Amino acid sequence: MRKLKLNRQKNFLGAALKLKIFIEDSNGKHKINNIACTLLGVLKNGQTGNYSIPTESKMILLSASMIFTQKRAFIYQVPEGDDIELFTAPTGDMQIPENRFGVWSWEEIEKLGLSDKW
Repeated sequence: MRKLKLNRQKNFLGAALKLKIFIEDSNGKHKINNIACTLLGVLKNGQTGNYSIPTESKMILLSASMIFTQKRAFIYQVPEGDDIELFTAPTGDMQIPENRFGVWSWEEIEKLGLSDKW
């Protein structure tokens, strides 16, 4: 097992939405985007979550729906390896559930020129 640290940017956009974090799991009780998954936790605006995940490559799914039975979510493929830190923030597209939030590594944030936003 390894640690996934997920930082949610404090932002006015989507501030009231709770971000539910799921991980791909063939024995999971939830089905989102037709993928069986397990709930890891919930992040509120500006919070950071620490989760134990397997060392192999897994999908994490982020659902910002007001309804717990959300059927669609943003998907991020976490590569295999050691502990990992990722960042999430609203994308600005609040109409389409799977586009409400995105996930980036620090390297991706720097490439986009957004490091001053964190």
